[in-house]
Amino acid sequence: MDYLTNKENLIKKMIEWGFKRKNKNIFRRIERDAVLDFYFSHYTRGANHIKYYTINVNVWYPEIDRVKKAGHFYFGIPNSIIWNDLGHLMGSPVQKEYGISDDEDETSVNMVVERICSDLSVYALPIMERYSSIYTLIDDFEKGLLERFHVSKQTMALLYLIYSGKAKASDYVCQQLILLRRSGSGEPGLTIHEGKIAGMDSVTVSVKGNELALWEDLYEKIKAFH
Repeated sequence: MDYLTNKENLIKKMIEWGFKRKNKNIFRRIERDAVLDFYFSHYTRGANHIKYYTINVNVWYPEIDRVKKAGHFYFGIPNSIIWNDLGHLMGSPVQKEYGISDDEDETSVNMVVERICSDLSVYALPIMERYSSIYTLIDDFEKGLLERFHVSKQTMALLYLIYSGKAKASDYVCQQLILLRRSGSGEPGLTIHEGKIAGMDSVTVSVKGNELALWEDLYEKIKAFH
């Protein structure tokens, strides 16, 4: 059987939603502030006559990558808020899979495609469209509506810096540092060294005393092109 993303009815639905087929696995839609991706993959469980398809839903922000480049740090800060299997968006702790055997007729395969499109339209597309707006994302984050996505503190710090300004970003970072101290975690695992940010699991600045210079420098670079 041909790979699922080659199916005409799936491609037609994606076009209707504004997505283009980027390659064998990805359908992509580009918004002003965000890129929306449906990422199809499959596995066989050792049975070569059947494919189990899964779909990851991704909303990512190219501006984060531009700012990381401007600040000369290239790791440790995700450019994505949502990178979830469709099953997780449906409220399941496991992946959502769609099994298609090689001997299924066209009608059966099209029924699976219709089920996929229905699930995506209900559980994925509204979320993707909602959070293609950075301002809606920030507003929902502040209301505590994004907890299930486990948003990176580093990513939010940069989004605040880009879209809400330096004061808002600095306030957020300070709040995170206070929470870390109260939790007994000590200082965050980030350091600032020669204008670069290192580390993976904490906020974007440390409390070493030179974070202001980094924020000032990065903020000026952001203003130059944003």
